[in-house]
Amino acid sequence: YTNRVFITGNTVTRDKVIRRQLDIIDGDLITTKKLQKSKASVEYLSFFERDGVNWKMHRISDSLADLEINVQEAKTGHLNFNLTYGSDQNNPERSLKGMISIEKNNLCGLGWDIGGMVEANRHRIKKLEAHFFDPHIFDTDIAGGINLYKRWEEYDQWTHTTPSPLQSIAGGSLEFSLGLPKIDK
Repeated sequence: YTNRVFITGNTVTRDKVIRRQLDIIDGDLITTKKLQKSKASVEYLSFFERDGVNWKMHRISDSLADLEINVQEAKTGHLNFNLTYGSDQNNPERSLKGMISIEKNNLCGLGWDIGGMVEANRHRIKKLEAHFFDPHIFDTDIAGGINLYKRWEEYDQWTHTTPSPLQSIAGGSLEFSLGLPKIDK
């Protein structure tokens, strides 16, 4: 039986984020199935290196052992930068365009996913996007997120109007989901 479950190696990810993935808790009978399912669930988070989640058993007595799950943190952020020169489908005039996007999974070690993107040409900002997702709002089985965007479309092909029409589009979405209880124990 399990005396205690210890988590080691997590320098960024908080214990509670890992513990809620474990199928085995203090006092449970230790089975290979529970250890494998727990390991797979922690790996599924994708906050850790490939093959970076491993169990160690420390025997206390014939019927009692401490379990240690050791994890190796992986980098969970992305920064992309793109710079192009040329024309696009609505404007045959060549211009300089740029895009920068940033994304961080496991923000503050809480499992939050956050990101944003800015796209612009030499004249103006063309697109702004941002998102936030929490897979366990207030440590419950409810997941939720918000997505926001703003786009500016310029119609340069309308050569007979000065200045060219500019359409501004803004919007967003909210998402919520409820985790179902596990059927297979």
